[in-house]
Amino acid sequence: MTTKALTKREINAEAVYVAWTSGAAALPDGSEIVFKRGQQFRGSAAIVRERPNLFVEAGTPQSEWPNEWTSIIERDMAADAAMRAEQARNAAPEIPVDRRVYCAQSFRAGARTFHQGQVYSLDDEVVKEHKGFFEVRRPLT
Repeated sequence: MTTKALTKREINAEAVYVAWTSGAAALPDGSEIVFKRGQQFRGSAAIVRERPNLFVEAGTPQSEWPNEWTSIIERDMAADAAMRAEQARNAAPEIPVDRRVYCAQSFRAGARTFHQGQVYSLDDEVVKEHKGFFEVRRPLT
């Protein structure tokens, strides 16, 4: 079981806290502090007051400290999900199987380039005008 990160309300100025991760932080007075995993601070220390989520109560077994990689993994997963959602929003609608044609030879028409092997719709005006550059492929059954 891992311990959840502390909040400002849970900090006791007289208690001792342990950094469950290493790091550096800027403090409100403009100073910076560097701390190492396992380093102890009083609850009254500026770093503990400002970044309580980086500390656990002294005496908490290391096996119960928050995992250092969890936040990175969660952030990466959230970024990946957001990217996939954006791709899905911006993706062209899928062409129905009965309306698909494949470009047999790359060519340019107007400001567009059609690439060999790419799928296009029978409803595309350029496909209608240049039928010789496209072929219908049906799945083998």
